[in-house]
Amino acid sequence: MDIRQKNPLDIQTLLISSSTALLFGIHPVHVESVAWVAERKDVLCAFFFLLSIIFYIRHATLSNGHRFLSNYRLSLLFFALSLMSKPMAVTLPVVLLILDIYPLNRIVSFKNLLDHEKILVEKIPFFIMSALSSVLTMLAQAHGGAVRSIESYPLDNRIINALKSLFFYLQKMLLPYNLSPFYPYPKEMNLFSIEFGIPIIIVLLISIFCILAWRKGHKIFGSVWTFYVITLLPVIGIIQVGGQSAADRYTYIPSISPFLLFGVGIAHFFHKTAGTLKKPILLITILIISGILSILTISQAKVWKDSISIWSRAIQIFPDSESFYEIRSHAYAQKGDYRNAIKDTEKAISIKPDYLIGYVSRGIISVIAVRCNRQ
Repeated sequence: MDIRQKNPLDIQTLLISSSTALLFGIHPVHVESVAWVAERKDVLCAFFFLLSIIFYIRHATLSNGHRFLSNYRLSLLFFALSLMSKPMAVTLPVVLLILDIYPLNRIVSFKNLLDHEKILVEKIPFFIMSALSSVLTMLAQAHGGAVRSIESYPLDNRIINALKSLFFYLQKMLLPYNLSPFYPYPKEMNLFSIEFGIPIIIVLLISIFCILAWRKGHKIFGSVWTFYVITLLPVIGIIQVGGQSAADRYTYIPSISPFLLFGVGIAHFFHKTAGTLKKPILLITILIISGILSILTISQAKVWKDSISIWSRAIQIFPDSESFYEIRSHAYAQKGDYRNAIKDTEKAISIKPDYLIGYVSRGIISVIAVRCNRQ
């Protein structure tokens, strides 16, 4: 069917979906999830996550019949597969409630939420599966020693870092520069510093804007923002796992909502702008953005060539991190480059003179180097 024969709503829908998909597919912030084999689970999790949403929407838009039950069961099935791919999918039940409010409009307002008994009851299996996955994940992480204690990472610091992360990921989506394979946890945090204060203020302003827009009937902003925040909650650092403050891979599902808003903006521009120049301008804009992102993505993919290139990139962005030099020293040692390996351990020690791991690594690598030279 000729697209010119479709009504404006269909053209807008096509522009929104295609722009969102294009941005999602070529954005450099997703390189980590695709290039790092261990994180391909992000891709699989998102695949089943979206399938679950698709079948839930089909279920919600049908009143009764066999297909009504089939779509609901398929939504549950794909949610289970998404959880088995990666536990980050635990937020899906809340996402479905967001969709019920907008754009499905199954729930008119929060005040009559309890009146929609059927809608709430159908979420129970989703929440049960989510709770079981959360408990099993926490037990596994705790058993593996990955969950950090409150003494190591105080709760107030976690909250400050979590609020900053909401802005940090948006910043990386808007301006994807200085993407690092690892973002170390800040050694010092001050709520009133520029580094943390400004991002938190911006997050609060976005939240206030979404609330005001919602009251005026513009629900898309609140829905998109809530989706973004909710899907980030499992990895935002309130429960600290590992020593990183953030990770590019965490944006894989949450980025869908900001990219969707970009698609809506493209469609809105196309619909509201008059004249014959709007199509060329729109096309040129999309081509420029796509070209820039493609170049950045290709460059970022080269970072994941091997361990040396990964940690060299991390050192380039965080040159004062002693642990990055120590980790790269082992990568050099595995390749037989003991000279650079020892240099890295010495650099780590020079940054932090009491860095015990650096001394141990230097000693081990030095012994291995001497043995290899003798042979």
